Amino acid sequence: GGADGVRKDDSARGHHLRPDKRVDALAQFQLRALLRAFEFPAAERLSYSTCSVHEAENEAVVRAALPRAAELGWRLCRAMPEWPRRGLEGAVEDAECLIRADQFEDDMEGF
Repeated sequence: GGADGVRKDDSARGHHLRPDKRVDALAQFQLRALLRAFEFPAAERLSYSTCSVHEAENEAVVRAALPRAAELGWRLCRAMPEWPRRGLEGAVEDAECLIRADQFEDDMEGF
């Protein structure tokens, strides 16, 4: 008895796409999820977090979500005020409310 078939592992959805296309696809999914989270009736706070270094998945998603957030009464708050690394300046209004982590400077491996 050897193996009689091969099973496709599609756990990393979009893994077949070029890196830039994959990032764009992930960012679109993340935006849809974030917009949906704004509408949870019992939600009082919302934290959006990724393990990505790409602006497209971070600040750009927040930027795209902000108009709808404002319509629903949400606002950005300065997360972890003592944290030294903030959102990319100029990438989104109130970038200082966002945080970024650096794998090496912050000794982080992701989550």
